[in-house]
Amino acid sequence: SELDLTTRLKHYEEMKKTLTTAQPDPPWTGTLTDCLTLLDVDIQVDPGSTKVTATFDVECHLPVDTHVSIISAAISHHGTKNEKRHRDSSENNRRKSKESLAPINPFLLRLPLAVRLDYKQDKSLAAANVEMKNQKSLVRRTDSHGKYRKISTVSKSDFTRSLVCHNVILKPGPNTLTLTSEVNEAGTYRLNQLCVLLVDKFELLSLPHSQKIQFDVVHTLPTIALTNNSELLAGLIQTAILQITSQGYHISQGTELVLKSNSGLTMQQGSSDENMENQLSLILPEVLPNSTFNMPLFIHAALPPYKETSPIVHSISIKAPWSNEEEMISLQLQPALYAILKLQSAKMNKFLNVTVAGLSAQVIRVHDPVMTVLGPPGVTIASCNPPRNPLVVNNEKKVSFMWRVEAMQNDETLPVKTEFTLYYEADDESESQIPLLYKCFFDLSNFVTLYIVECKVEPGRGSEFCRVSTVCQLFIKVVRMSSKQESSLMYEVFAEHNMWAVCGKAAGVLMWDEKGDEQTVTVDVMPLVNGFLPLPTVRLSKYIPANPKASPINNVRGDNHPHLEQFNAGQVYNASKGTQVHVITAASPQDM
Repeated sequence: SELDLTTRLKHYEEMKKTLTTAQPDPPWTGTLTDCLTLLDVDIQVDPGSTKVTATFDVECHLPVDTHVSIISAAISHHGTKNEKRHRDSSENNRRKSKESLAPINPFLLRLPLAVRLDYKQDKSLAAANVEMKNQKSLVRRTDSHGKYRKISTVSKSDFTRSLVCHNVILKPGPNTLTLTSEVNEAGTYRLNQLCVLLVDKFELLSLPHSQKIQFDVVHTLPTIALTNNSELLAGLIQTAILQITSQGYHISQGTELVLKSNSGLTMQQGSSDENMENQLSLILPEVLPNSTFNMPLFIHAALPPYKETSPIVHSISIKAPWSNEEEMISLQLQPALYAILKLQSAKMNKFLNVTVAGLSAQVIRVHDPVMTVLGPPGVTIASCNPPRNPLVVNNEKKVSFMWRVEAMQNDETLPVKTEFTLYYEADDESESQIPLLYKCFFDLSNFVTLYIVECKVEPGRGSEFCRVSTVCQLFIKVVRMSSKQESSLMYEVFAEHNMWAVCGKAAGVLMWDEKGDEQTVTVDVMPLVNGFLPLPTVRLSKYIPANPKASPINNVRGDNHPHLEQFNAGQVYNASKGTQVHVITAASPQDM
């Protein structure tokens, strides 16, 4: 029967007095089950770190509130986590109730019995018996030494790895204990033994558990990201933030990150004065678990030497000591500006018109444009740009520059290669900007004027003005600038259907002889509305007649049929482009 409270208090005070007087070193040990009963265990692992929390529900049998300096639970490491152990580390294995933690009742175990049959020499059955092959599994020597005999000593497990809590007040009856620890190595762990230290001199140790209580710890490696507050622009030095989130990993001071970028992208640490390079080594400070460290990073992506309006993709590989594989970060940068070339003609004169425009809201100053002829020799150009202050461009503003082709003392069919350069910088008055050089290459081929087309519309005979619904004559004069050109051309007349109606032959072939370099064609047209109307459009094409000797079987390109080839830009100059003709209303019966 249980002792009364007065007797229990007396023994409790005597225990404290004995421990204080004896000062045992090392501390004495006892069995935990005499003072505490373990009811429930629940182990939780923080997914964002390596923090392990174990909750123990216990029932205290001590008579009064007792201060415990430390309670620890030993854990042992059982290798790295794999798929099989991951399945074992389920809710049932990391949480145990009172029923599963209680000692096994030997009287409820299934007996390992087996049937034994004995036969005579004539193979007839002599006897049938039931026997237990292994009696030691149930019958032990201690069973014959008294019903209440218990283990007098309990060996202490290895508490190198343990879950602990400090300064706990155990009250008589149910208590909830929360033990925590930081596990630095990933893998599967098993809960071994619980130790309660009383009066700093008496350790109460639990007996080995019959059930496995285990849990898995998985290291979540740090993550690295490159963030920015606005759109990244290629061609300008941009500031990005290298964000390192440690997760549950402890990054020690002096850890080195190696960043490598692909061709065309350079980097520089925000607080460094070194030049921008494709490879960068960063020394990190100490970053505690579950914290974030931001480091400014300057990046510069070179603009391509051609017109590019779509985003430019670059990548940065990061080598970190906590991972065996390199981490890739992809970047998309919008070109800050671009340049396009358009050839302008004034009869035989040629002009190179370069338009520079921005692709974002960022205002960019541009200045000192230069156009250089790289080849062939003999081609010279002259600038038509007056001296001016720097101009600004963005996605709403454009600027144009022009050069005149002065001489071409070589074969006109050879392509002309040019290089366009200018200096630019972001329009930011708060900081001193270093001008950056932009280069773009343009190629020109077959742009010399070969034909000049002049058109005019005149009223028919007996009329002074062109009238609506009255047939007029469209005179087309084609002048050949060199006798070396094609001997046959095709002209085509195109008109707006709501303004003109082509009444005559809308297309025809012009044949050239060696003597004449000028031909005139007349086409009947009818204006449909009154007002100042633009002239119908006349297009010239190279006319390649059919080759009567070509075989229709072996001829793949179809030279046995006539076909057309278009002229390059600048080879045909329309001198009447933009010209209008005044058309009055149709004549009334009184005017006739």
